[in-house]
Amino acid sequence: MRAGGPAHVLRAPLAEPSLRGKAAACIGAGMFTNQLIKCAVLLVAATLATIGPAHSTPSAGTLKTLPQGIYQCALPGDAAGAAWRPVAGMDFTIINASSYESERGHGTYLLKGNQLVFTRGPLKGVQLQRSGEYTLRAMEQDASLGAMRCVRLGSSV
Repeated sequence: MRAGGPAHVLRAPLAEPSLRGKAAACIGAGMFTNQLIKCAVLLVAATLATIGPAHSTPSAGTLKTLPQGIYQCALPGDAAGAAWRPVAGMDFTIINASSYESERGHGTYLLKGNQLVFTRGPLKGVQLQRSGEYTLRAMEQDASLGAMRCVRLGSSV
């Protein structure tokens, strides 16, 4: 126990350090500017320590990026013809971070969990759901899965 401290004050065990006592000691008059700044930091830290970590599910809120490369979008074909039918204007290339380019220009996207939304550029508003590491599937207006799939063909040059 420190000299001059009251004998009846309970202290937190060493395994569970507490800022509350230090923050409480900051409330008083006659402090210098440096002491006030240190006390303000302690008060904020003590407040944040009581709030605890935010809880989120990885699939619902984790921001991610797609692997770089060329993604070709197509609709399924049929047994009498081609296995798939490319969709004009929907192919894109992930170039870095959360940026893409298509034949009509550049833009950005947001991948939150498994939900991809193009936020700027020529594909703005298009929503896809990630169904594999290199596969995306179109989402309809009613949030159901559409027929169009976008598959990564390989890395961009």
